[in-house]
Amino acid sequence: MQWLDQSVHLVTMRISRGNDGWLALERHFGFEYSTGGDDRRSGRIVLQGRRLRSVVGPMPLEPGQT
Repeated sequence: MQWLDQSVHLVTMRISRGNDGWLALERHFGFEYSTGGDDRRSGRIVLQGRRLRSVVGPMPLEPGQT
């Protein structure tokens, strides 16, 4: 996997309530990556406060995939 063009950017920022009931800043970041150097894919990371809430994008390959 390869990050492309320093492409990390803030998409959304808002205040949300965590599982503990406290308010926290929730930030959604978008980015682009390549799995083989000849493709371009989009991904997203969501952080709530200092916690990683979700990742959409690069995932580990299944056994047998290249």
